[in-house]
Amino acid sequence: MTLHDYAYGIYSHYELLGYLAEQEDSRAWRRRLAGEDPTPIRFWYRQSPEPPVPRTWEIQVSKDDPQQDVPGMAYVLLDSRGILRTYEVFPPRSETAMHSWLRPSSQPDWTPLFAAAGLDQKQFEAADPMWIPHKPFDVRASWNGTHASFPVHIDGAAFHGTVVSFDVNGPWTTPQRETPSRWIDRVPDNLNAALDFLLIAAGLLLARRNLRLGRGDRRGAFRISAYMFAFNALAWMLEAHLHPSISDLWRAFIFAVADSLFAAAFVWIAYMALDPYARKYWPDLLISWNRLVAGCWRDPLVGRDVLVGTLFGCAWAFSIHLVYALPLWLRIPRITPIHIESLPLGTTTQALGYLLAQPANAIVFSLAVTLILVFTRLLLRRKIPAVVVTCLFMATLTLGGENYFVTVPLALLNALLLTTVLVRFSILAYGTSVLILNVVVNFPVTLDFSRWYAGRSLLVLFIIVTLAIYGFRCALGKQAPFGGLIAED
Repeated sequence: MTLHDYAYGIYSHYELLGYLAEQEDSRAWRRRLAGEDPTPIRFWYRQSPEPPVPRTWEIQVSKDDPQQDVPGMAYVLLDSRGILRTYEVFPPRSETAMHSWLRPSSQPDWTPLFAAAGLDQKQFEAADPMWIPHKPFDVRASWNGTHASFPVHIDGAAFHGTVVSFDVNGPWTTPQRETPSRWIDRVPDNLNAALDFLLIAAGLLLARRNLRLGRGDRRGAFRISAYMFAFNALAWMLEAHLHPSISDLWRAFIFAVADSLFAAAFVWIAYMALDPYARKYWPDLLISWNRLVAGCWRDPLVGRDVLVGTLFGCAWAFSIHLVYALPLWLRIPRITPIHIESLPLGTTTQALGYLLAQPANAIVFSLAVTLILVFTRLLLRRKIPAVVVTCLFMATLTLGGENYFVTVPLALLNALLLTTVLVRFSILAYGTSVLILNVVVNFPVTLDFSRWYAGRSLLVLFIIVTLAIYGFRCALGKQAPFGGLIAED
């Protein structure tokens, strides 16, 4: 069957990591994680004889989207050593088309799949099926065994002698573990959605009032919203899985414009809403921001805030990595390593699109938090309570869902750190911190140049060093770098 399109990606196996975090001493399983069998890193690959059409508005193909419902679609899941974990293929819908498939015998041959999974079929015994295949089948087979000290269950299915499903699972993937999520785990998402509605409503009210009174920097708001639209649209197009079809490109164009216009409109509303009040209550909050928007790239205050933001962003990222590394030395249950973002490890265009989206995300997050600060100041009529409420909001939004004895103090520490940057310095320093954090935490960083992703790590380090040098040089103004270290005659 002709291959029309394909997609692939990398992700962390959360179920395996969660199982190890609950069942074993963190100091033991963390130290052997790199050599764990099976490895917690998964590589998925899927291909299709027809262009895959994702259901999400981002138009990004994932391991689950779109559904495998087209005859000839195939899906393979491997671990980081290339060992097979899942194999699926969708058979033809008609008996006539089924005759075109190669069928060496009426009974499926499972031996090649066991070999690809690194397992000896003779060491496994027949068992009752555990999972129902999503593909049409007329033969099912299941096995139980042990591999690398873990119990293993395998479910296989075939249709007219052709294997359509082969799935290798451990004790971390069982029907008994299908439990409803706790209400506390849904708090950050629900609070984030409610906060989005409130921010837009409050921003509209304040922006309308400022427009009627003739207040606000309209030119600066237009410039930053235009920048937001351009970068958001470009990042969206690079991250999307596009096809050379007029109808598909038109659909992508509509989604890209809609998403970018919404982001640009939010930035314009937030900027027009907070500008007069921020100038009144925190005069230094927007000075460097406004100078940067006006094109004063070499302004010393702009350089100072970029340098401060870069340093605080690195400190923020370091604190997160340090906390998640504590289980290496202390016995801390239910803390898994930082999860992997798939796009930075995807295709070159996806990684570039994800990187271009980070400045836009930093702008949105910075304006949203500043709008919360201004709005709470108007409601509470005092600065200190407004800062405290904003800090608590930030802690709630960044709260993780694992061991709350660890994630709650980490969220409070990060919120306190960032609130200090925002109030003590400026929104530019705050946004730079958010940008640095997103880049450092979500992109792979390594100094081992033999790794295939070493080039992307060098790009991340180059961005950090460039921003630090730029901020340092601009902050000096007309002074010579290290000029004070040279004694004058």
